[in-house]
Amino acid sequence: MNTGLNREDAKGAIIQRDNDDPELDAVLSSAHHLQLHLIKETNRHSEAMRKTELGFFGRIIGGEATAVCGSHFRRILGVFGRCVVVVHGSLGAESG
Repeated sequence: MNTGLNREDAKGAIIQRDNDDPELDAVLSSAHHLQLHLIKETNRHSEAMRKTELGFFGRIIGGEATAVCGSHFRRILGVFGRCVVVVHGSLGAESG
């Protein structure tokens, strides 16, 4: 039977692409550009949603990923503030 040969020829034709087919090249190029556009739009949407979730102060202080660093920074700032108050109080007591 010749069906085996016809099947192999058909598979080969599907796998092998003709390089001088401008219509196919245009369609593949268009599909690639559409895929890139969709990826960019998905990334833009994710970024916009993140900005909305964090809000104004969340963007300044940070989100969940930087929560530990932000917590340590606030503690150090609080200790520094207490030191300033103590030093200012002791200077006021010496002058008065």
